[in-house]
Amino acid sequence: MESFFSRYKNPLILVAVLFVQVIALATQIKRPDNPNSPRSGSTSLLRKWVATAFAPVEKGLAGTENLFRRTWRNYIDLHNVRKENHDLKEKIDQLKIEQAQLKEQAEQTRRLQALLGFKQRFVGETVAAQIVSAGGSEQSRVVYIDRGSSDGMKPNMAVITPDGIVGKIKEVYPLTSQVLLVTDHESGAGVVLEKARLQGVLHGLGQGETQVNDIMSDEKVQAGEQIVTSGGDGIYPKGLPVGTVASAGADRESEPFLRIKVKLAANLDQLEEVLVITKMVEQKTSVMEDPNSVRAADVLARRLPTVTRSADKATGNSPEPPQKPVTTPVKKPEIEVHRFSPFVSVLIPLAAMFLQIWLPRKIRFVGIFDLPLLVTIFFAVARRRQVPGMLTGALMGTLQDAFTNHPIGVFGISKTIIGFFASSIGVKLDVENPGSRFLMTFGFYFLHRFIYLLINRGLVGVVEPWAWGHTLLAAFANGLLAVVLFAGLDRFKGRR
Repeated sequence: MESFFSRYKNPLILVAVLFVQVIALATQIKRPDNPNSPRSGSTSLLRKWVATAFAPVEKGLAGTENLFRRTWRNYIDLHNVRKENHDLKEKIDQLKIEQAQLKEQAEQTRRLQALLGFKQRFVGETVAAQIVSAGGSEQSRVVYIDRGSSDGMKPNMAVITPDGIVGKIKEVYPLTSQVLLVTDHESGAGVVLEKARLQGVLHGLGQGETQVNDIMSDEKVQAGEQIVTSGGDGIYPKGLPVGTVASAGADRESEPFLRIKVKLAANLDQLEEVLVITKMVEQKTSVMEDPNSVRAADVLARRLPTVTRSADKATGNSPEPPQKPVTTPVKKPEIEVHRFSPFVSVLIPLAAMFLQIWLPRKIRFVGIFDLPLLVTIFFAVARRRQVPGMLTGALMGTLQDAFTNHPIGVFGISKTIIGFFASSIGVKLDVENPGSRFLMTFGFYFLHRFIYLLINRGLVGVVEPWAWGHTLLAAFANGLLAVVLFAGLDRFKGRR
């Protein structure tokens, strides 16, 4: 019995050749991270495809891991629950006392802010996300979440937990996003010491540590003091917890300033679920403002939702089939299969490529002709074999890409498909007469132009309009040239 590969050998080879060319093209194309801001950086199209393809797998693995982890914590590892409940009740009682004390201070602060026309930035909208994978090194700390551009993610959105800030979104893909943690050496956040009211900038040290810079060395900073976001960086709302001062000392590299090591409030090594701030609302504080208004730092614990998962029939003589009438088969005319010498197979494509590049510089209107396309059609139809036809198209297209400064693969993919279909027509039909050659070239030019525009729009990101008038004129001109050119090239044919 005929195997699957031998039966579909030619289509499979076509798919393989196109796959290689698409991958090669995707490695050259870069797409901006933020289409509205071209200077925001770019990512290769291949990297976006890989991230999109593996995002569901990573999301499923992360969900399975979290399911087993929660099962262990909620149903098996319960021996410390009673003690923890008792400790939590005592802590709640203490917090109630502190809340009563802080309420009066908050009312006084609100009145002062209203007098000064002070504006606060509140969390308008958030999206819950899960950590699906982690990446980076000791110098670069990043994680990936299961939310992408389809969920409204954008670069520089703040990522937080109820305990404190985590980082910001760096790169966005359709189904996932890359988060740059605050411990990365490229990160930064505006912070303020809660009691001393000293403002500085939080920087990552690249090894899981952070420090606050830009605070003068003559200021007194005590270990254990709370650090919160200042809101001045435009990414994190004001008042979010950052961490506590671990140590403070003179910075030998920048002597007028202190080197303040920070112990982060959020445990970045055990991240599972985070919140992405998708919208921040700027509101002006007023004396008539609802006293129950809650700032960003107060709503975090309530905004993070719980994530849920889920042969014959009998023996005997069979009746003889009715005899069909004997007919004499009509012998179809044999279609000739041609071959070419190695010298002709190399010289003609190179000559066509040279003329395609050189002639339009001298005679402008000659640029309407596509000589590499015509040579591809001629050799594919004459040889009447699909694999040589598509390989001829791939070679001609790749050379045309290389010599015309196109990304490698644009013309290559187009002419590979044309070579395959032209050789397929050559197997079935005899297209040796001028009329058939004109109509065939006319149609293939239209198909080639359509594939070219489709690749530019879908892969390269360049949108070119479909000019019907120019395309019809070019198809007609290439069809007429094909009649003359093919008649001249017929003299180089040899029978197999």
